[in-house]
Amino acid sequence: MRMHGLRGNSIDSQAWNCPFEQWRNKGVAQEPYNLVIHLAANIESIDRRTAGGAEQFADCELDLSVMRYLEQYPPKVYVHMSSCAVSYPEPTDPYCAVKTFGEVMARHVCKKAGIRLVLLRPFSGYGADQAESYPFPAILKRALNREDPLTVWGNGFQERDFVHVDDIVRAILHGIEGGFPDGEPVEIGTGRRTMMGTLAVMMADAVGYNPRIFADNSKPNGAP
Repeated sequence: MRMHGLRGNSIDSQAWNCPFEQWRNKGVAQEPYNLVIHLAANIESIDRRTAGGAEQFADCELDLSVMRYLEQYPPKVYVHMSSCAVSYPEPTDPYCAVKTFGEVMARHVCKKAGIRLVLLRPFSGYGADQAESYPFPAILKRALNREDPLTVWGNGFQERDFVHVDDIVRAILHGIEGGFPDGEPVEIGTGRRTMMGTLAVMMADAVGYNPRIFADNSKPNGAP
């Protein structure tokens, strides 16, 4: 995680471009802010996460560092980005446990420090510059390359609620403005499910070709 910040209209890279723990020790960090938004995470791909190991819980350490900062310099509003994985847990994926732990810490710290907490659980976000380790850009790239068969991971029947990053940002701003209850988890989604196999068909149609859809069962499904 690296911190970047604005002073006036320019980025102060010397003060901000550093790991979070180093940033905490700099002068710019040793003052309270009106608003803190925690968006940092070391998210592994689903196959690496389900492989297990202690490193999959590293974000608990990151969240704890942020909580210590909030206690020392409490803002007026704190936005904690959790995940829909907390609402729909998948026992084989440690990501859910990490996000649950983050929520528990955020509620406890914000209540004690008198900080208004915006707690959001977004569903499957996507956007133009998303990393190809996520299914949406990965399948889209294969479709743009006109691969045939067009491959999806798992059985292809797993469902996701895809939400554009612009809508996630609107939800964050709505929460900052007081649109959501203090400390209550709010799910951010469209309410519409799309199967991975169906997504592949839609992308192929948009590109203009008609491939076979191949479900790679050697890869993990993730949550159903």
